[in-house]
Amino acid sequence: MLRISKWELDFNPYLQKQTHVHVWIHLLDLPQEYCLHQTLTKITNGVGIPLLIDEANKKWALDHYVRILVDVDFPKHIFEEVIVKREGCVLCQCGL
Repeated sequence: MLRISKWELDFNPYLQKQTHVHVWIHLLDLPQEYCLHQTLTKITNGVGIPLLIDEANKKWALDHYVRILVDVDFPKHIFEEVIVKREGCVLCQCGL
């Protein structure tokens, strides 16, 4: 991954700290109607920046979890689960 940042006066690369990492997360027990690209992107935005959905999930080869590659900023709080809800629907807790 190439990360670009704004130019700074007297930039010193030795003082830079890498806080972002790419992590595969699994959304467990997610109902099939939530497995659309746009919906998965909205769900994973709470964890980090979604980068890639596993090809097996796109072909519905896996039915018990969805795997998504996410860019996570570690200084922020890391969640263990995400609660997904919509109007008129029972809450769905997705473990990460």
